[in-house]
Amino acid sequence: MRIQPGDIIFYKPVGFIGWFISKLTKSKYSHVALAIDSYNIIEANRFIKSRISNLGYVEDIHKVYRIENITEEQQYDVVSNALTMLNVGYDYNQIIGLFIRLTFHKDGFSLNTANKYICSEIIDRALYQSDISRADTNHLGDITPQELFEKYSLVQVK
Repeated sequence: MRIQPGDIIFYKPVGFIGWFISKLTKSKYSHVALAIDSYNIIEANRFIKSRISNLGYVEDIHKVYRIENITEEQQYDVVSNALTMLNVGYDYNQIIGLFIRLTFHKDGFSLNTANKYICSEIIDRALYQSDISRADTNHLGDITPQELFEKYSLVQVK
């Protein structure tokens, strides 16, 4: 498998917090990152600012998806847009808002803080800003990793 810029790396949970997120979102995934090349990703994760880090791909934990029929130009647009969200704090309020929205079925509820991000928000905003077709604009930038599958046409890379 060759990971390309703009590919979306989904993570299966490896600890308690990941397991909790996975159960809350009814997903086998708890985290997501965006490939900027074959070896590096941009991610937002708790306790750190959004950053570029090494992929360190592990087949049992990671699954790679790509936007269906994405062009090379769109791949680089997605990466460029994601890179504008580097070195920004983690949005803990948004996590609380997602918990409330998903647990209590409060569809319009959000605690998304400007200029702070969660992992799936970086992916969603980068795709949307790159004019990648999205099912609708509901919860734009305020979605879970699982909801990326509902909003975008993703195909698994094998």
